Amino acid sequence: MKKTLCMLLITAMLFTLIPMVVFADTTGTAITTAEQLYNMADNGKYYLANDITITTETALYHDDKLGTQEGKGWRYRSPLAGTTLDGNGKTIYFKDVAVYGGLFSEVNGITVKNLNIVQLENVTFDGSTTGGEVTLLIRRVVGGTVTVTDVNVYGNIVMNSDRTANQAGGIIAQISKSATVRMTRCVFSGSITKGH
Repeated sequence: MKKTLCMLLITAMLFTLIPMVVFADTTGTAITTAEQLYNMADNGKYYLANDITITTETALYHDDKLGTQEGKGWRYRSPLAGTTLDGNGKTIYFKDVAVYGGLFSEVNGITVKNLNIVQLENVTFDGSTTGGEVTLLIRRVVGGTVTVTDVNVYGNIVMNSDRTANQAGGIIAQISKSATVRMTRCVFSGSITKGH
């Protein structure tokens, strides 16, 4: 009897040591490149099929007058509305690239989950000298309900501006009064500091 009880206890202890695996819902469109990430459509459903490294060569930059350009850094077109991005436990890396406003510039009612964002090689992000918001995930929530779940962000932000209107956040920099944000199990590991 004691032997059977000991075996049951050992088995129960082993099961508690096994990490829980969360399986992503990989329905929708698979994303494998920075360009596909940039071109997500409103109200679409997407998941990362692999890690993505965004570099100067693969970064895309949106200018309201000139449209999409390459080689100027990463600045997402905006706003992105109603879209769901499941990171599927994968990681987006920023490597040697200027990031203007975060992975997403402006969003309206999107869902982001199961995602890691990592800034590589101690590259800092400079705040605008004329005003702006600096972050690594979402620059500005302009409306709707934005849900961010199980997102981990690693990096450093340096605000090189004396303007008090500038804002910085590890995950989200600015939230409109008309918007609702729900964040669950999200972590920012890094620093937000003032430069010169």
